[in-house]
Amino acid sequence: MFVYLSWFFSQKTHLNKSDRKWAKPGSLLPVFETQELGKIGVLLGEDARYPEASGVLAVKRADIIAIPSAWHGQYGGEMEINKEISVNKYPKGSMVTWDAVAIGAQAYTVIANYIGTEKGYLGRSSLYTLDPLYGLDQPIVASKEKEEALVVKFKTLQSDAWFNQERLIHSRKTTYFVPLVHE
Repeated sequence: MFVYLSWFFSQKTHLNKSDRKWAKPGSLLPVFETQELGKIGVLLGEDARYPEASGVLAVKRADIIAIPSAWHGQYGGEMEINKEISVNKYPKGSMVTWDAVAIGAQAYTVIANYIGTEKGYLGRSSLYTLDPLYGLDQPIVASKEKEEALVVKFKTLQSDAWFNQERLIHSRKTTYFVPLVHE
């Protein structure tokens, strides 16, 4: 499995200019089955910018999406939401792109982001949840000022009343989808 993972982490589905120095273009968006945590999907850095990528992981039934990142503000930004709209306030520094991955794929999303250095990485490693607006669960966001370890505990199964991956996938009208790539 280690050989497969090292091969996987040298490929990205969406390369930016600096990625081309170390990575090759790839088309895989795998989901790994684990006994302890369930199914884990991986998006590398800027792959999170593309809703289709997290949608593929949802269809593959990822319980958790892991995003190792070197984010320094090149995409996305902090949440700008009316504070009265949700039961609980989003934590300071919540990032809109990563929150959208969690809600759109209905999978808990764990971010591991660099902090500091001369490149100005913005930290904010975090856990984004399925239902932050109605109070089912709450995102957790680390500092951008200092290195911080987040320890989180959460259930990947929610009540039957909640809009889950099963309902998400059944609501899609795939017969109307057009292929992005013709072979």
